[in-house]
Amino acid sequence: MGRGFGWGKLAAVAAAWPLAVGAMTNSALAATIEQFSPIGEVRTVRQVSVRFSEEMIRFGDAGSRNAGANAAATPFIIECTEAGQGRWLDGRSWVFDFNRDLPPGIRCSFKLKPETKALSGGAFTGVTQYAFSTGGPAVLQTQPYQGASNIDEEQIFILRLNGAVHDASVLEKAWCVAEGVGERIPVAITSGKDRAEFFKALKRDKDAADDKLLLVKCRQRLPPGANVTFIWGRGITTNAADVKQRVATSLDQPLKFKVRPEFKISFSCPRDNATAPCSPYQAMSLEFSAGVARAVADGIRIKTAAGEKKPFWTQDDQDVSVSRVTFNAPFPENAELAIALPAKFTDDTGRAPVNASSFPLKSRTGEGSPLAKF
Repeated sequence: MGRGFGWGKLAAVAAAWPLAVGAMTNSALAATIEQFSPIGEVRTVRQVSVRFSEEMIRFGDAGSRNAGANAAATPFIIECTEAGQGRWLDGRSWVFDFNRDLPPGIRCSFKLKPETKALSGGAFTGVTQYAFSTGGPAVLQTQPYQGASNIDEEQIFILRLNGAVHDASVLEKAWCVAEGVGERIPVAITSGKDRAEFFKALKRDKDAADDKLLLVKCRQRLPPGANVTFIWGRGITTNAADVKQRVATSLDQPLKFKVRPEFKISFSCPRDNATAPCSPYQAMSLEFSAGVARAVADGIRIKTAAGEKKPFWTQDDQDVSVSRVTFNAPFPENAELAIALPAKFTDDTGRAPVNASSFPLKSRTGEGSPLAKF
């Protein structure tokens, strides 16, 4: 077996050994960026995080943790309008902390410096330049809140944005979609004196000067009970003075709501069946689909030939707004009833009931069972 191997083969292996060692050394010296975050379009950015494949600094060396202390402390050429500081978390992990959460419209690039090398001395291979953008303006919060099911037919939305917006782009690229309306509804922006008065009415005067708050509404009155989607559309831009510096949203942002139901009054009384007259010995009531001021509801009367009935209120019922009124029994037997509303009867927001023309509402009582009298 020894004779078969031979000195010639042994010499060939020995000659190849330095090449193999050199190849392993070169491979070990090659460095890459294993992870860079964020990249692409990211709405919220406060920190850039980088992970290298090789040790970049001897962690613990004097000054190695502070940006600018040595050549390795800032491994990138940074192009960004926002300031921040770089630091090493360990020998392979470096982060750049911005001084604030980045607003929309910011573009930043990080390019590895040509002289940046790993501790082993190897040059970098692979991707060495990264970039990200915070994109166009986005809606962070709404009032009423997203998903609210009782918005007004002419609702003004308060939108909290992540940065100032170019109003003209909102008017062009935002719209409303309402159930029962077969076309896009344009939007309007409440500004100037109307904006100031709006916030003053809410006792939020200081908010009138906040350029991250936008007041918008659908230009068309919305149908009661309809599902509505407000679309913060693709193409809405930041408010940079230089048109070329404006950054646009790349996706639509839908915000969903539902319009409150129409204001309607419903009368109910106990009956033996659906076509029978009301029992004269049990309470009758009116229900409202929206809140009504108690003082207004107190003006409702049930009129009979024998006189009028006023709403009954318990001592514990002190609500300023009510959704129901009750009229206690007894009522005259076999009598005609007329439920009358006070003049200018409206809900808390000033809406007249859609069935106002039905009032005074006519009804009648029956004879009533002998047991019900007791």
